[in-house]
Amino acid sequence: MSPRAYLRDSVAASKAVDAFLAELGGLDDPITKKVALAAAPRLQTRLGEVELWVGRIRAARPDDSRLVDQRDALQPELDAVVTQMDAVVSAAQQGRATELVALTTGLNTAVATLRAAAAG
Repeated sequence: MSPRAYLRDSVAASKAVDAFLAELGGLDDPITKKVALAAAPRLQTRLGEVELWVGRIRAARPDDSRLVDQRDALQPELDAVVTQMDAVVSAAQQGRATELVALTTGLNTAVATLRAAAAG
């Protein structure tokens, strides 16, 4: 895979994460069971987009070894973001509003950690 194509996929993954965060940030306040349940399908769709791009990045074989090294170094942080997103979606699907709010803090921390590591 060309470095340009790999970087394009990386940008798409970042935009998908941003879209998930925007969806989550746009929920009515306070987040109630009803709000969580209504948001669950949209959050699941956004998570699916993130997983698609993350899967492409994981499977990619960039021609530039520096990109491979960077991807491998960031993999734990990226996995943490996806795990947190999955937990947020699960809480929303089950209408667990209090848990959803608490998980949002962990997700924001995971995203900030990933971005800081990527900025290096």
